[in-house]
Amino acid sequence: MPIQRGRGPLTSRRGTEATGWKSFEAFLEAPTSRRLNPAAWTQRQQKGVLQLFQVIVRMIEDRTIRTNEKLARTLREYRTSFSVAFSAPQGKGKSRSPRESRSSTSQPSDALVGALSAYFSTVFEARTRKRQIQRAEVSEQRLKYLLGVEDEKPDRAERGKALVSPRKAAPVAGYSPKKQPKTALEPKGRDVDVDDGRFYKVWFGTNRKATEDRKNFVAEEGETTSLGYVWVWIPKGHKTGETGTSFVRKVLRWDFADDKLAVKSVHMLQEVSFWSHVRALAKREPWKGRTNALLFIHGYNTSFNDAAIRAAQLGYDLKIRGPVAFFAWPSKGTTFGYLADAETIVTSEEPIRRFIVDFVQNSGVDAVHIIAHSMGNRAVLRALKTLESNPPHNFRLGQILLAAPDVLKREFERDASAYSTFGQQTTLYTSRRDVALWFSKFLNQGHRAGYFTPHTVAAGVDTVKVPNFNLELLGHGYFAKAAKLLSDMSDCLRSGTRPDDRLFLDAATVPEGAIWRLQK
Repeated sequence: MPIQRGRGPLTSRRGTEATGWKSFEAFLEAPTSRRLNPAAWTQRQQKGVLQLFQVIVRMIEDRTIRTNEKLARTLREYRTSFSVAFSAPQGKGKSRSPRESRSSTSQPSDALVGALSAYFSTVFEARTRKRQIQRAEVSEQRLKYLLGVEDEKPDRAERGKALVSPRKAAPVAGYSPKKQPKTALEPKGRDVDVDDGRFYKVWFGTNRKATEDRKNFVAEEGETTSLGYVWVWIPKGHKTGETGTSFVRKVLRWDFADDKLAVKSVHMLQEVSFWSHVRALAKREPWKGRTNALLFIHGYNTSFNDAAIRAAQLGYDLKIRGPVAFFAWPSKGTTFGYLADAETIVTSEEPIRRFIVDFVQNSGVDAVHIIAHSMGNRAVLRALKTLESNPPHNFRLGQILLAAPDVLKREFERDASAYSTFGQQTTLYTSRRDVALWFSKFLNQGHRAGYFTPHTVAAGVDTVKVPNFNLELLGHGYFAKAAKLLSDMSDCLRSGTRPDDRLFLDAATVPEGAIWRLQK
């Protein structure tokens, strides 16, 4: 039977069903005392309301409409209360006839069922849609807190209130509330996927001086070592080996997608909290039954944000399962700050050594892998050489990757035994196209371990000659940009593969000894 609008939400042409809807509306609007006293209703109202309750409960039981258990239980109680009241004698002590009893509990018409189903479906769909929007806004507020946009984290009670009456928050860059994050947004987690990319968490130790708001670090040496983590934004358009493309290159590629990695927020932690979060993350992300972590030591001409971005790019491109960390020593972050950085790295050797030892002993992982770049190799080599004379308890490293080390060749060959003492396997990457090391060679009046010729060959170290990839002007950051080199590093870190089993390495012999050549 056709349905039309009436005084109620939906009304049929039949008078009985129209009365039922009106009675149902009146029942909902009536005081509680009258709702629980069915005898106060007329017989016709009782019949209409009972029919409606029967339909509601039947649709709930048949899952025609969705509701929570509490509401379903309440409706069943109301139906039982009305059924008992309707079966009692009515009027002047007269019982209803069997015909009246049958009519009062008769089955509702198809028109009434259709009207009721359409009405409740609309109500529950609107309620569900509203709740989804509210949850998205609450998740947005929570994400803002974790990214450092908000200073205070709402407690559980406040989050419950927000579900009822949420406060609209300003959007976070790179985040849309249309899609819920796939992972829990807790400090112990690492990645947060959103529509346009990913927030990638990297842990840090630094002996830099913190800014006044304690949300970043400057190129000055601090009094103590600070610990914490950084959220790095990796856009959806990120390409392997890149941290951002210049406009000219985008024009040449005719690809204008956002691919620039950026630091979103910096969070400092107390030492106990720092190690507990690192251990929790390591346990959740094992690789082939073993837990791993990557520690990156940057080189010269690197700011704190640059080190964080490079560590995130390496961890993301190498698909590291486990914590990714870096130590940020106070480099000036400028091309002409080489001499100042050379002095600073000397005073940073002790903090770097302590951080490496603490990370191995407190992170709770089975293997801590190290990637040291440029001038950072000086601190790593000297730290391991110092530890070799008095090795700490239970101190053992995994893979040690030395990228373009700005270390005197004679010093490297003399102290290289420290690598094999603590490391599972050590790989040295050298390049002839490295202009920065060529400049360092003349400035320091000595051959550098990361530049050839002559080649640097030491016992226990696999030397890999990297071809000219022409990836940048100075050719000093090739280790994190060349796809084949990243693949070779991934084989080392993820599987511990020996050089003769790696896909892009070919054996070669030079006057200094046996080395390996990376295919171009």
